[in-house]
Amino acid sequence: MLAASVSVETNCKLACAPLDGPSGEYVLSTDTKLGGLLTLENTPIVGHTDPEMETIDQTSLRDLTILSAVAREGSFASAGRSLGLPRNGVSRHIAMLEDRLGVRLFQRTTRKVAPTEAARRLLAQIEHPLGQMRTALEAVGDRNEALEGNITLSVSHAFGRHFIIPFLAEFQRAHPGIRIDLHLSDTIEPLIERAVDLVIRIGPLPESSLIARRLGSIEAGLFASTDLVTKTADPHDEAILRNRPFIGFRVPGSGQLLALRTSNPRVGQALEALEPAFICNSLEGIRDLVMAGRGVGALPLYMVSRDLSAGRLIRVLPTELTLSVDVHICFISRRHAPQRVRLLLEHLAKDVSRRLKAAESETG
Repeated sequence: MLAASVSVETNCKLACAPLDGPSGEYVLSTDTKLGGLLTLENTPIVGHTDPEMETIDQTSLRDLTILSAVAREGSFASAGRSLGLPRNGVSRHIAMLEDRLGVRLFQRTTRKVAPTEAARRLLAQIEHPLGQMRTALEAVGDRNEALEGNITLSVSHAFGRHFIIPFLAEFQRAHPGIRIDLHLSDTIEPLIERAVDLVIRIGPLPESSLIARRLGSIEAGLFASTDLVTKTADPHDEAILRNRPFIGFRVPGSGQLLALRTSNPRVGQALEALEPAFICNSLEGIRDLVMAGRGVGALPLYMVSRDLSAGRLIRVLPTELTLSVDVHICFISRRHAPQRVRLLLEHLAKDVSRRLKAAESETG
């Protein structure tokens, strides 16, 4: 396989880097005995300090590819069709290459184009590296279309455990060639820097160039254990907040405490006066504290629905204070995304939307 760096000197010295060479690199250099032809030398170029050395541009590689196509097809027109180039464009590139090397590469007739001896000797030296390059590029394209390989998905702990892990188990059974690298994290991971393919974000989205697809919303509220709030207490009375400890949620990433707002003036005053006895940056941690009777805390309904049904928790201010946050799946771009990523995106969006609606109906 060719390495990415290819260089050229003004005296037509070309450097390619197949990884399987003894030195790790090859040099294609001008041999004056062959009248300016390029010959292959197994010469290391690491640390080359020749001031005339310059980086080969895309045009030079294209010229060599066109040279190979003309020799293979036997005409400028056929080579142009195989490369998607006009005939006069192919002829112009060959003429430029001949001028650069100072040697004629093809004998032209009205019916045929034939490589000269110089061209045949040049082709013998470059066909193998060019073939390796084509194989590598084709392999990348084939890999993109294969339903195999890694997908990195980032999601918060609580949401991931409740909604995503059950889905991923089913998805991977259907597509065993795909390996999921699941990041359970309550911090917002940058997709590009961390090479994350998909991320599920809950709440307001920061300004970014990411593409976001809304999956649904999560309802949340205030909850307390029945050990903390007696069954005879009025859950609609804001005095519950004044007389019980409160557990604050520190939003991961921003570091700010979750702000609770309401249109009810009395409840609003009670919320403003709250001084958290505990602060936690994990919803799972807040649930554990609430279940232990350590205070009143804000939690998503999907995390406490069973505890509500079993009578272990009660909802505080159920009509006076309701929270709803949007859920999005974010990605950089669909364009050129591997098929496996596009497949997971579509299945994940459909499944999570369905699960969010089901959770809403269960707690509604």
